[in-house]
Amino acid sequence: MIWKLVSRVLLVCILAIASLSSVAAQTTSDEELSARVIIAHLAPFADTVEGTSVSILVNGEPALENFVFGDATDYIELPAGDYQVDVVPTGTTDPAISGDLTLEAGQDYTAAAIGDGTNQPLELLALQDDNSVPEDNRAKLRIVHTAPFAAELSDTAVDVRKENGNVFKRLRGVEYKQASPYLDIRARTFDLKITAPGGHPTLIDVPPVTFESGDIVTVFAIGDGVNQPTGVLPVAGSPRPSNEPARVIIAHLAPFADTVEGTSVSILVNGEPALENFVFGDATDYIELPAGDYQVDVVPTGTTDPAISGDLTLEAGQDYTAAAIGDGTNQPLELLALQDDNSVPEDNRAKLRIVHTAPFAAELSDTAVDVRKENGNVFKRLRGVEYKQASPYLDIRARTFDLKITAPGGHPTLIDVPPVTFESGDIVTVFAIGDGVNQPTGVLPVMGSPRDNGGEEDPARVTIAHLAPFADTVEGTSVSILVNGEAALENFVFGDTTDFIELPAGEYQVDVVPTGATDPAISGELTLEAGQDYTAAAIGDGANQPLELLALEDDNTPAGPHNAKIRVVHAAPFAADLADTEVDIRTERGDVVGGLTNVPYKVASPYLEVPVGFYDLKITTPGGEQTLIDIPPFIVFNNTVVTVFAIGDGANQPVGVTATTGGTPFFIFPANAH
Repeated sequence: MIWKLVSRVLLVCILAIASLSSVAAQTTSDEELSARVIIAHLAPFADTVEGTSVSILVNGEPALENFVFGDATDYIELPAGDYQVDVVPTGTTDPAISGDLTLEAGQDYTAAAIGDGTNQPLELLALQDDNSVPEDNRAKLRIVHTAPFAAELSDTAVDVRKENGNVFKRLRGVEYKQASPYLDIRARTFDLKITAPGGHPTLIDVPPVTFESGDIVTVFAIGDGVNQPTGVLPVAGSPRPSNEPARVIIAHLAPFADTVEGTSVSILVNGEPALENFVFGDATDYIELPAGDYQVDVVPTGTTDPAISGDLTLEAGQDYTAAAIGDGTNQPLELLALQDDNSVPEDNRAKLRIVHTAPFAAELSDTAVDVRKENGNVFKRLRGVEYKQASPYLDIRARTFDLKITAPGGHPTLIDVPPVTFESGDIVTVFAIGDGVNQPTGVLPVMGSPRDNGGEEDPARVTIAHLAPFADTVEGTSVSILVNGEAALENFVFGDTTDFIELPAGEYQVDVVPTGATDPAISGELTLEAGQDYTAAAIGDGANQPLELLALEDDNTPAGPHNAKIRVVHAAPFAADLADTEVDIRTERGDVVGGLTNVPYKVASPYLEVPVGFYDLKITTPGGEQTLIDIPPFIVFNNTVVTVFAIGDGANQPVGVTATTGGTPFFIFPANAH
């Protein structure tokens, strides 16, 4: 059976937004966030500066004229979208450089004309800029090699060194077109030089440069040493205007009581109530706030004194997660603030950050864990991770991962994380949580999200699921999903489910075509309303029950305080007569759940509002005499919204369950005690 960990999230706590908005002194503009781009001319293709003069055309329209080697603009605001950039030498009509530039809303970029046309080709180099504000007394420096002084890339390699000859920030053997990450440096004077590998000779003696607190600078190495002398060109970045709001997720990860209800707290922001009855495992969606300094107090329900007080500084245009952590016994109760990176991953990629917030030991060294693959290999070098440590955002392929959190060395397994499928574009932070005494250890995934473009009708969202066991191997159930005649999913097999997919409201034709065939096995119509969520599932086995499309409307509104919502759908075609497909949903001790007796194939229960906590359920024959599916024990957190499908026909594919989550940043997961 497949347990999906990640789903796209829309958990908006009405109380949180209303209260936090009342704290805010400003509101967010409804206008679409623009992109910003610096254009730079770093192409030394002529032996005089005047000879390098060009015009820059954007989508065929002149944008800059008489733009010469060494010129760079300030940031230019443009709507998000795709742009054609042409660089045309002055006095000519044919572009010397043509390139495509994709700009995402709210992102900053530098687009540079580079190359000399002799050693290195003339081309457009696009860089994504990070203008998040450095900490006090710090600055950010990025170094980019755009000096085309040799034809072979290996011959362009350089070191960046301090005046005393020591390598600076490990920048050794940097080749043409390579860019360093943004380097966090002290706000002071640096005296650097660019040398041949090994330190001799010095190729560019960079003048001493003083960085002020908050500076964001990209230094380009430029020139080919023939047409134009080698040197450096510093280009200053700048934070976005302060009227762009910050966004913050608030999470309760502090297992300080032995019941979930006992962890209930109120969150006060600048002394004003923002969240009430907020319990362990709760997390809000992003909440927009004006940039500024905030006092955050976490007050246990029924008391008046804060258990946690912390300061939170929010910069304009930046995203954050603020989490209450600690158990008050092993580790102190405190506020953990993280800066989030919601820049969009590349196609077929996702981003994963792992944060250790499980206070299961008093000594930090005793909290150390490894993150490993199911085969035991360490995952992304995450070895010996201690409490309060966070990984960087890891660039990963969009596929299924099966990970576990272990003691150092790989044994024993502390948390067996269910297999998780990352869709293209997913941005996920996974918190290790629980102390193993008050609350069981486990994981809590929290979804990031790129900033909204705004101004458009809310899309519909739909999860697509393949629950049709029409072949006796999983590979044999492979299908393509066509939407309005266009291929949407390929090699989609029994048990697969997508994350929520956003689509404009409207009418859609959905065809399910077995791989290698041309005729649909299932054709159905799907009507999507703006702002509504749906699940569309291919069901049936073609023998007992017909192959067809089952469309369900999802309800992802939050449950009441300390509750979650569970819906059960019978999609297991194990008999031809509907009466013979009837089942009961029962607890492990045999009690009927929510009146769910004699549930036949294709019937979906209403959403059942249940208390948060530990559950051990089973699906039985009517009356409870025979267990058909023994569902593994699981935990549900506050406001989880889950649909559990009974699947399989018992002949082609075994009967079991699969679950999809809707509208929440966390998942039902198998419980693991530390």
